[in-house]
Amino acid sequence: MSKSRISVTLTPEIDEMLEQVSRSQNISKSHAIRRAFALLQIAEEERQKGRELGIIKDEGGSLKAVGKIVGINRG
Repeated sequence: MSKSRISVTLTPEIDEMLEQVSRSQNISKSHAIRRAFALLQIAEEERQKGRELGIIKDEGGSLKAVGKIVGINRG
């Protein structure tokens, strides 16, 4: 599998968020971006199935929906 490169100009705010995530997870910025794209792919796959992404909380083995992620899978 070949890799490709792209150049992206980030706003200072996005760059700082990326820096914070990569630092807190002890990963490179590139790895953080790859994770973000993996989540975007999941969002798109689920959107095509008529589903949405949400945030859950594990309450002792019982899952509780606590939020809905909006805006990530709009066309």
